[in-house]
Amino acid sequence: MVIGVDLGATNIHAGLVDEEGRISGEVIRGYDCTSKHDVIEVLLDVLSSLKDKARSVKKSVKKIGLVCPGPVDIDNGLLINATNLPGWGVVPIRDMISDATGMDIHLDNDAVGAVLAEAWVGKARGLNTFMAVTLGTGVGTGVVLDGKVFRGGRRKGTEWGHLIMSNKGLYRCACGNDGCIETMCSATALVRLAQKKGLNVLSAKDVCKAAADKDIIALEVMDEFSYNLARALYNYSMVLGPEII
Repeated sequence: MVIGVDLGATNIHAGLVDEEGRISGEVIRGYDCTSKHDVIEVLLDVLSSLKDKARSVKKSVKKIGLVCPGPVDIDNGLLINATNLPGWGVVPIRDMISDATGMDIHLDNDAVGAVLAEAWVGKARGLNTFMAVTLGTGVGTGVVLDGKVFRGGRRKGTEWGHLIMSNKGLYRCACGNDGCIETMCSATALVRLAQKKGLNVLSAKDVCKAAADKDIIALEVMDEFSYNLARALYNYSMVLGPEII
């Protein structure tokens, strides 16, 4: 078995997965610390609990797959200046986790992990050119082009969430620009839009629940958010010509 870990800007989501893609154990752990060392301690605790779960069913964990937001250098195992992990800088995260666990670590960008999962056991099986878009603290994108993951000329990934779609977004992007797609289409953007319109919400789930309950303002928020997201996906489709997003 392997452990797959998604290190997000506010939580860690990890699962125990077999060779067929079946999940037999799962941990979601939120965190509010900002120090990279403190967050990595939380991550290591999550890994320990999943390894215990594997042992309880007489299985062993062979490898760990770790995905992170922002640019990653997969050749050298580096997380590079992730905009939604402020203050982290360049982190040799693969070696830090490997040294602490004694295990092989495969590092990648979170949206690339998503697009590879879709190719393996999801909606993109058998396709050649497709895209995965993740909506969280920011907007992540993973692209498969002619059957291969597209990593850009420097092999550190591409940041489609930082394409500029407007003269001004809902807030100034963590990258320093105004009007980035992720300031209009992320879960963060959804919450800020709702709060701007007077809804008392703290999370994207709160907004969606209010909309499901037919709250008029929440429905207006979802309409505007969906329109912005549709525009972004349209632009992506015009550039890439994917079979599916």
